[in-house]
Amino acid sequence: MTDVRVAAVCCAGREGAEPSFGSGYAIANRLVLTAAHVVRAAGGTRGAVQVRIGEQVCSGTVAWIAEGISTTAER
Repeated sequence: MTDVRVAAVCCAGREGAEPSFGSGYAIANRLVLTAAHVVRAAGGTRGAVQVRIGEQVCSGTVAWIAEGISTTAER
């Protein structure tokens, strides 16, 4: 069984930056949740985002990033 909510995410980099790639999960119509490092790795949070779910490809933008949440695991 294939989960049609799993998405491939590509965030275009700022000028001179490489694009970044990651996965995401469709949590609502027109809303995909992905990790902040996917969009930050491309040099910013307001770049163009391309999302593929199955055979469907859509373009979008970053809606928000939750600030103040650590992205490093403590051991």
